[in-house]
Amino acid sequence: MAKIMTRWETFSYDVLGNKHDGYEVNNTYRGEEVDLALELKGYNQGAPEKFYVAASLGSDRKR
Repeated sequence: MAKIMTRWETFSYDVLGNKHDGYEVNNTYRGEEVDLALELKGYNQGAPEKFYVAASLGSDRKR
């Protein structure tokens, strides 16, 4: 199966509000980047409707 490497940016949000009045984002904070290896799995091979789905294999990054 084919594998691809991807890099994702993480963010966290400071949210104000409540259930009754609604919520709004007050501020955003950029987090770390995370590398993920994705395995592509093919479906309907040999058909015009074939497609691929990517599944995470985790990260090789040490925490």
